[in-house]
Parts: sequence; structure tokens; C-alpha cells
Amino acid sequence: MLHISLDTAEVNRVNFRKINNAESNMTDAKSEKNDLSPEKVAEIRKEFDYFDTDNNGQLDLKEFVEMLTVLSPKTKASHVQEGFNMIDDNGDGYIDFEEFLEWWQECWWEY
Repeated sequence: MLHISLDTAEVNRVNFRKINNAESNMTDAKSEKNDLSPEKVAEIRKEFDYFDTDNNGQLDLKEFVEMLTVLSPKTKASHVQEGFNMIDDNGDGYIDFEEFLEWWQECWWEY
């Protein structure tokens, strides 16, 4: 019977390398996604501003519903509040442009 023994330090080094590589790959993927041209950001900002009907720089739930009605008319009513809460990262009851931009890049088509 063959016994292979790795010391704890070696196992920890291997696990650390795996975690580091995984985190590095996630960071690289995130960076690629966030590398939008200024023109693209301006285009997305224009979309955001169109639905920000009260011009306060944020989308409230009513404005979000109006936006989904245009972008994704088949959105289920049960997904609206859930989606709004998911996008509203800071939980202040509004979606600001940074939150909107992140959502737009990641998954707006899911609604």
C-alpha cells in the first residue's frame, strides 16, 4: 500500500494558489466587463435619463416599472419588486446611475 503524505504547509500553499487564481480570473472578467467606452457609458446614461422622468438622478419603483414595460414587456409582475431590490445595492429605495450601469452590463435582459 502506497502512502502519500503532504505536510499541512504544502497543502495550504496549493489551496492558496487555487484561491488566488480563481480570484484573479474573476477580477479579470469583471474588469473586461467594466471596460466600457465613454461613448457606450453616455449611451447607457441617455437610456437612464430617459426613464428618470422627475430628473432627480435616480429611478424610483414607478420609473423602473415604466422602463421594464418598454425594455421587456413580458416581465412578470412578481419579478419587478425583486429585481428592483436586487439592483438597488444600497437599499435606499432608488436606483442611481452606478447601480443601473452595473445591472445594465450584467443582466438587464433577464427581465
